[in-house]
Amino acid sequence: MLHLKGETIVYPLPDEELLRSDEEYWGIRFPDDYREFLKTYNGAEPVEKSFEAIGHLFALTRFFCALDDYEDRDDGWYDLMVVEAPMTEFLTRDPDSTAVELAPIGEVFGECFLCLDYRQDPEHPGVCILDKENSGEYDPTTYPVANSFTEFLGMLHISEDEMLGFGDDLRKELADPRVIEVPTGEGDRQELAARAARREEPAPQKRRWKWPWQK
Repeated sequence: MLHLKGETIVYPLPDEELLRSDEEYWGIRFPDDYREFLKTYNGAEPVEKSFEAIGHLFALTRFFCALDDYEDRDDGWYDLMVVEAPMTEFLTRDPDSTAVELAPIGEVFGECFLCLDYRQDPEHPGVCILDKENSGEYDPTTYPVANSFTEFLGMLHISEDEMLGFGDDLRKELADPRVIEVPTGEGDRQELAARAARREEPAPQKRRWKWPWQK
């Protein structure tokens, strides 16, 4: 189960018109799972930040957001289009292309970015890390992470080092009532459904014990 910090969701949530505008600008189409994530948890910061790739541990700082009025917002720096502007030459191998091959969707600690990777299958992009520091113009250095956005969400976890160094803070974050639980697999969805069913069950009526002569 993935936990998102509810207070970090960026409002207003994007509508279809805004998402189509961003897609048209990049020359791509967002996969359905990422599209729904943006429309529900726009720019949220996860509690579980760690994930593994190429035998190393990486940390996701936050997801980027989609904003229509990014110029007037303090959090406009995390808008998808704003993030893309200074790194266009790293998002494709073809300088003449009008479409990106890599779409940055999150910030990874250490001058890296989480990207949707359209190079292998434009209809079903995978997820990779773009190592900006070690990339050249139209020669991006990337590391494969997951076959889909949903698969990536299921990879996020709290590492042992994080728990050892920040265990108390992480437990407080997980206990925060603003935290939103996001199912990343069928087991998680079944658990949430079971919880909802338990909450909907009427509370058992307590029977008051009476003496025989009491009505």
